[in-house]
Amino acid sequence: MNQRPWRHQVSGSRSIRLLLIVITFNAFILLSHHILLTAPCSNLIGRDRDEEKLDHSSVARLVGISNATKFFNWENEERDLSLLLPVMQHDDKWEGDYQVNVETIATVKPIQDSPLVQVLKVLRKEIPKTIDANDVTNAIDDGHVIGCAGMTMLDDVNSFPRLKQGFSGGFFQKGDLNLDAKRSYDVTTFTHYRVIDVSPTVDRMVAPVSPKAFHTEAEVRFEFATAEIDKMLTMRGWPGIPRMYAACLRSRDGRDVAMIDGNATDLLVHSIRYVVHRYDKETQLCEKDFFDDDCDNIRVIYRKVTNNKNPPLAAVQLIMGFTNVFANFWKNGVFPYKLRPKDIVITKNFDVMLTSLDSLEMFSGSLVGSGHYVRPLSDVSCRSWVDCPTPGWQGQQLLFRFGQHCKEIRGYCGENNRCWGLDTSAYLCLFSKWIFARLANVVPPLWEHEPMLTKLMMCAKQASPDYRCSWFSFQRTLQNILELAEEEWG
Repeated sequence: MNQRPWRHQVSGSRSIRLLLIVITFNAFILLSHHILLTAPCSNLIGRDRDEEKLDHSSVARLVGISNATKFFNWENEERDLSLLLPVMQHDDKWEGDYQVNVETIATVKPIQDSPLVQVLKVLRKEIPKTIDANDVTNAIDDGHVIGCAGMTMLDDVNSFPRLKQGFSGGFFQKGDLNLDAKRSYDVTTFTHYRVIDVSPTVDRMVAPVSPKAFHTEAEVRFEFATAEIDKMLTMRGWPGIPRMYAACLRSRDGRDVAMIDGNATDLLVHSIRYVVHRYDKETQLCEKDFFDDDCDNIRVIYRKVTNNKNPPLAAVQLIMGFTNVFANFWKNGVFPYKLRPKDIVITKNFDVMLTSLDSLEMFSGSLVGSGHYVRPLSDVSCRSWVDCPTPGWQGQQLLFRFGQHCKEIRGYCGENNRCWGLDTSAYLCLFSKWIFARLANVVPPLWEHEPMLTKLMMCAKQASPDYRCSWFSFQRTLQNILELAEEEWG
């Protein structure tokens, strides 16, 4: 009887102790989380942190990154990322040098106009209202794109220049663009129709939306074609970008939308027809839609190099072919997010071309002060790689398949406790181990300049991006090696 109050007292004390332990533990967790988010970090290379005035703890919340997961959907989060920082203006006259270990901040170029509006702006600026056969030839020779009037002349197969069609695949036709009796280009002509009626005469206009919202294959192709044309016009003259010779956008009643005076918008466009250089006679990096043993070991292009009359020179030329394309992407803030090996072809001169541009994501082309480019998913506070956001890679993507050794693919926390993010330098890491190292083995080990090439390969395939060569330094050094190889074997 006398022991029961004592037992209740002991039981109550234990409950209080357990409660205090739980409260103390929760307070410790909250304090640790606060310290992790607000911990001071070293300055970015070449930039003043005080000038940015970013609330770094809000970055993760803005892109919807929780403690449970560090992945996000690229397409859905583009607009959120674009809100992190204002977009800088690109200086076309900038010709400055690059730093090897540049640091940049997370943002994506906001979408200001639809692809069709961008295309119409270019066509209205370039295409004259009246044109004859000589104008068509001269325009193509000068690198311009001809419009509907020029394409009508090309359809006349009885005179030059002319568009001679061959194999037809429904919405595309393979053929030849003959400028005269001696000059001819392999081309493909695409024709797409907008199925959704967006005519301004309709009471309830339906504007173009994401391809995921469409219900027919034709509608998806139309949306894809508008984006493809926009990228081809934006990237004209870039290494690896196919040449577009002509583009014609017509309304439902057959008018040339680019030539309509007044406030004609992309809503008038009912059909798209455009002519693009084709490379189906060239060598594909990988010949199948899936990764096989030939693709993993680059047997097709390796055989193309070793069967050349000068294999060492061909090997260096092919490495330079890849470098020219991807170094330019790096320079201009373009990231090939969903690039497929089948979309990469090698020409007879060992140039590298892309047959599809749908994988190219254009980030802000801004230059931050001293020539630093924007790198998405960077500038997030971190203690380790698990704190850094990464895209949701798909198993068949090139970076995920061959870039597992590149640390930024899984998220990389730099020495300054900032997430590194992603840019095209990840492809330098990928290509150096997957392709460049195999091609470099073709160069004789006794060549006096071979050690320079070996050191360059070691620098390029570093797993940590802040210890890796930049595309600029890699390209500059490789150019010197190529010149020496041409003197030796050219």
